Amino acid sequence: MSDLLLDDILADIEEFIEIVLARTVNIHVADDFISDDNAIILFDSILMRLQAIGELFKSAESRYKECFETHKNDDIVGIIKLRDIISHHYIDLDAEIIFDICKNHLPNLMDSIRVIRKNCL
Repeated sequence: MSDLLLDDILADIEEFIEIVLARTVNIHVADDFISDDNAIILFDSILMRLQAIGELFKSAESRYKECFETHKNDDIVGIIKLRDIISHHYIDLDAEIIFDICKNHLPNLMDSIRVIRKNCL
């Protein structure tokens, strides 16, 4: 089963993850996100990319239910939930949580994309 749209969505997600990973390469602790005005601008830009990643996964899950029933994992569920939190509870976001997501969960999402591509395209 090959679907160009799913491949496009996954490519966009990969691109956004790569952007976040590149922008956070010099973020070593969560406080680096809030250390000065430039850090806060970076934090805001990271949040917008994370929101977009969550939205894209949410859209893909909705359109490709069969694939995501089999391949959805905690990281995919988490990024979709994070999208809702960023959208509706922006003021309550914790830099520690975002730091953990960027450093520990985004690489796992890249692995998930590879599995989805292998099995659903």
